[in-house]
Amino acid sequence: MVESQAELERARETGNPKKMAQKQKKLDRAREELQDAQNTLYQ
Repeated sequence: MVESQAELERARETGNPKKMAQKQKKLDRAREELQDAQNTLYQ
């Protein structure tokens, strides 16, 4: 998670909002998948 945050910061610095948005989408999807996995685990 820390690595992804660093990547987002780098993307912000290079001023590429499109790339940043893509990374954010991937991050959000990964978070959702993690949540789903945890929900499945604890049911």
